[in-house]
Amino acid sequence: MATPWPYAGALIAIGVILPNVVWQWQHNWPFLEIGEVAATSKNVALDLPHYLLSQLLLVNPVAAPVWIAGVLAPFLAVRWRNYRIFSLQYIFVIGMQVVLHGKDYYAAGLYPPLFALGAVAFEALSQSRSFRWAVASLIAASGLLISPFAVPVLPIDTVSGRLTRRGGIPEGGSG
Repeated sequence: MATPWPYAGALIAIGVILPNVVWQWQHNWPFLEIGEVAATSKNVALDLPHYLLSQLLLVNPVAAPVWIAGVLAPFLAVRWRNYRIFSLQYIFVIGMQVVLHGKDYYAAGLYPPLFALGAVAFEALSQSRSFRWAVASLIAASGLLISPFAVPVLPIDTVSGRLTRRGGIPEGGSG
């Protein structure tokens, strides 16, 4: 610590953090209440089977064979052995999320390479061009059907009204 820069950095950090700490103190530490509510009612610890089921629902159940093929292919075919890191990463992170009670959506970033690898594996296994098109079309159609529940493509009143009429959510409530 021969130079003044670490001290200057610490002072800047304190200057950035201090207004938030003061506000929290003046308002009786609301982030502690949020954390308590989340720990007691919002955050649900899932066991492995339920966590994997939530992954199926999170990433589109119809597309599950593609990303599952992406997890398995590096272990089943020598051709994709160099990509085992993605499968091992998936297994490790999912296991860690279950043990540490992580949210199911924390694993979302693991899927792009698994989809890519699984799609290549599906293509290699399928000699039929029509089969490949059928699989791609089915996944795209299912994605379009469930997209209003995943991204805000429809006004909330439209989605809420349709769910209410079909018994999906009670009148005047969201869950």
